[in-house]
Amino acid sequence: MTTLEIALLLMLPLVIFFQRSSWKMKEYVFLIPIIYVIWYLSYAFLHEICHLSAALMLGKKVYDFQLIPYFWKGELGVGYVKSEYNQLTVLMPYIKDVVFSVIGVSLITKKVIKKPLLTGLALTILVFSPLFDIANNYLVYVTQAINDFRAFSDLTSSAVAHFVGISFLAIPLISTLFLLMKAKNYPFGIYIKEKYGKQ
Repeated sequence: MTTLEIALLLMLPLVIFFQRSSWKMKEYVFLIPIIYVIWYLSYAFLHEICHLSAALMLGKKVYDFQLIPYFWKGELGVGYVKSEYNQLTVLMPYIKDVVFSVIGVSLITKKVIKKPLLTGLALTILVFSPLFDIANNYLVYVTQAINDFRAFSDLTSSAVAHFVGISFLAIPLISTLFLLMKAKNYPFGIYIKEKYGKQ
């Protein structure tokens, strides 16, 4: 995970959404670092548990796994699953990302969540994190490094891997842009904003 990718694909959309919302800055600014920490602590687990669950469901032999970084040992971003694999076990985290994005768009557009902390968490974990996850891993593949998309390419072909990577990436990207456009005065209407104003 790079700092620049996290800033551009995760934190920047969150800040833009909050700025366009009906909430005053004092209601959300202190929540941003809290949301980031919760995301950071859950990111590796959600990614690796998808690999692990797919391998177990398909009867693949699991040799070793680590679902979260060992923070208490100073590890900041290590998680892995070593197992027999096929196309589904390799792609499962990104299938999860696509499903999460659809759920996130539905929750936000229907205004099911109206508290800034819960809204920020829903946006970050369900929409912005999938964007980061797919973009980060696909871009690593494009640079010829070994990762999930490289394994998927070896199992299929380079053309198929690029098609899947771009297609999967498009869904959380479009979801993010759509929600940022819908963020104006969220979760209230223009009249509430005009009545109470923003500071």
